[in-house]
Amino acid sequence: MERQGDTLITYLDPEGLVWNGAKYVQERSFTFSKKEEFDITGKASHTFIDLKLFDEQLVRYVYGRAFADLPSEMKEGDRRAQLHLQAEGMVRPVGRGGFGSGFVIGNFFDSWASRGVASVGAKK
Repeated sequence: MERQGDTLITYLDPEGLVWNGAKYVQERSFTFSKKEEFDITGKASHTFIDLKLFDEQLVRYVYGRAFADLPSEMKEGDRRAQLHLQAEGMVRPVGRGGFGSGFVIGNFFDSWASRGVASVGAKK
């Protein structure tokens, strides 16, 4: 995922996204199988935002179903689903996991990664 202003860009099956020792960068050879863009107007970076506050298309994209169809524990209470957005222009692999005991989609923990992405410094 990458934030560009009020747009959240997602890349499916990215190749050429590399760690340069300080951050992820897109090489010239950066490619992806599909790109989606979502409006995130009014959504702050570096904060947990309840999933219900995002556009329904984004919810369907990350969970495969409408917000109304998610389990109740993901919609309300201490375990409710949230999204954490990176700063402007920062691109990173995204993971879905538990923060505390809740459901969080974010790209701020180096130990979280999309399926098929190795941890930074992992040996092959």
